[in-house]
Amino acid sequence: MSLWHEIEGEQVRMSQKRLDMALDAGADLIVTACPFCLIHLEDAVKTRNLEGRIRVTDLMELVSSTIEEG
Repeated sequence: MSLWHEIEGEQVRMSQKRLDMALDAGADLIVTACPFCLIHLEDAVKTRNLEGRIRVTDLMELVSSTIEEG
């Protein structure tokens, strides 16, 4: 099942489910190459007031920041 697929009748958005999965795994960063996923995951983080606990970033932003630091 992909992130964007919403199941009819479900109360929880897929982005919320993916966020819960990341939190359960102990992640503090979610990296995606999909602009659509980035928007929805960032929204899920903001909606749940988790800005200080987990961060969402684009893959190329991560690569770019790593190169700049190195």
